[in-house]
Parts: sequence; C-alpha cells; structure tokens
Amino acid sequence: MSRKSEYKDEDILHIINGSGYRRLSGQHTNGASVHVLLHECGMINEKSSKTLLSNKRGCRFIPCHLHGALSLKHVRSIAAQNGIDKVEHPDEANVSLERLEISADDPLTWHKGGQIMAQSWNDVRKRALSIKKGGFFQPDGTRRKARSGPITMDVLKEICASRQLIPPSSVPARRVNQAVYTHAPCEGEITLRYSQLEEWDESRCEHCWPRTEQALQAFRLFLEDAAMTYGGNLKMEATGKQVDRSQSLQIECQLCKGKNKPRTYDYIRYRDSFIATTPIARIRTPRKTR
Repeated sequence: MSRKSEYKDEDILHIINGSGYRRLSGQHTNGASVHVLLHECGMINEKSSKTLLSNKRGCRFIPCHLHGALSLKHVRSIAAQNGIDKVEHPDEANVSLERLEISADDPLTWHKGGQIMAQSWNDVRKRALSIKKGGFFQPDGTRRKARSGPITMDVLKEICASRQLIPPSSVPARRVNQAVYTHAPCEGEITLRYSQLEEWDESRCEHCWPRTEQALQAFRLFLEDAAMTYGGNLKMEATGKQVDRSQSLQIECQLCKGKNKPRTYDYIRYRDSFIATTPIARIRTPRKTR
C-alpha cells in the first residue's frame, strides 16, 4: 500500500502559483493533477503534482537544459542568426510550436531567399562545425554535384582543337588518369589529367614558355600590384619545377625608383605585405603575435 501524501491540494496550488504554473486538470489527491508553465525559451512544460513536490520544476528543453530535448523553436532561433528565413518540420501542423519536440535526425526544410535545403539538424550542425566543409546553409542544387558523363573522343578532340593540342590515340579511362598530348605549334609533349586539360592554355606550354619564364612573369605581375618591379631572373630548384625560395632578390619601387634591401623570394612573395600608397613603397615586416 502506498504512503498517503502529507500535502493537500491547497499546498500544491500554493506551489504552482508561486512558480508561475497553471493547473490544467485533476487534483493532487487523485494523483492526476497536471500543470503547465511557459518558460523563457518559449516552450511549455507539463508537470504532475508529484514532480512539483520533488522540486523538479526546470525546463526540459534546450537551451534551458544543456542536454535537454530539442525543439523546433530552438532550431529556428539558431537558423535566424545564420540568415535562414524559415525552417519547417512535418509535425508542426499537428502540434503547437510551444510543445513540439523533435529529433535531431528528423527531416527539416530550410528556406533562404528562393533556395531550399532538405537536411536534418544533425547534418547541418555537423557541417556547420566542420572546419573543412563549413557553411551553415548549402542549397540542394549545389550540395551534391551531378556525376560527369564519360569522356568521348569527340569531346576530347573538340577541347584539344581550341587549345592547339593533338589528343592521344585513346581516351583516358578516368578523368584523373594522365595522358600525353602534343602541342601542335612546337610539337612538344604535354602530360595532363583531364581536369588540367580543361584549364590549360598555350601560355602554360613548358616548351614554348619555360617554367623559369612563367614563374618570372607571375612574379612581376605580383609586384606590379604593389607598384614594385624586378629586373632580374629567377633561379629554379634542381627539379626545374619550382622557384628556389631561398634566393635573395632586390626589388625596386616604380614611384621613387628606390631599391629595397635584398630579401628572399619566399619573404617577398609569401610572407610580407607591401605599402604602395606612400611616396616610397617598402616592405613592412609583420610583428609576431603571441
């Protein structure tokens, strides 16, 4: 036989009134007393009189409860902070928003402008917190790329014709496979993947334009944006494919014709910034922050 409660119904009414709850139905004496409270997060929690007596009166939803239940209201508040116009759940037509508890794996529809994303909160949260992927909203049309069709000889010949290349005798089995093409003007052989072929142009021909000249041209264009110039040549590494970053260079200001102190290629090209708005353009050494 269960022990009879020492609390009377008047005591329960005193507790619920003091805590901001409202009785929905029943009485404490018959064990069917149900009470509700609208919390600061906007969600409604139902509590029995026994729960109120045990002092468990807090909200069970996130963010009031760190490991609480997930609500559409909470997801919408986060979505609004990230520029989302609307988030829809299949059950919101049947359950009021203040009571709708959802699962992190439930399908959700996200609207931003005229674009739509159909993903669960779990998927969005993982991607949004991922350093590599990032991005809170990714429309359905851009999230998954359609598979590219097979490479045909006709397509290969069309691309090669616009680049003055002679295609190989057979089509590469995969797009990542390398194939040897011939640059018609110089008859030099160029080894490329299919993805590289689509981006290739004559200025990248190593026979017509040796890598030293290509690297020098790119370096001079880089300096030109900072109102600087370099009149010498560049040394390449032993492989002949990369610039020797340790070589010292002296660059000149186009405005005042003053020359900077010799610095390594690596320092100038990748590790510093220029000031080209002053009468004398110079290299500024960034301060190390701890």
